[in-house]
Amino acid sequence: MLDEHNGYVRLQGENSHPGLSDEVMTHAFEPFFRGDCADDAPGVGLGLTLVKKIAVRHRGNAFVERTDIGLRVCVMLPLLRSEAAV
Repeated sequence: MLDEHNGYVRLQGENSHPGLSDEVMTHAFEPFFRGDCADDAPGVGLGLTLVKKIAVRHRGNAFVERTDIGLRVCVMLPLLRSEAAV
């Protein structure tokens, strides 16, 4: 989903991943970190790290939060308005 929120463009994606502990949630953006339930999943643990680094370099941020059915990853990027639109 993509929308505007408080001067930012918000991009978010959700999955039905099983619940994550608070400890796992606090490490989600660390390089090479993979939660206990990722043992069988492909990857090396860099995806969310890269997402956050790219967002921060564009003066934004990224975060994860729980939903009723799984996990949501949100990326917030500042909305740039052209001078012609002002």
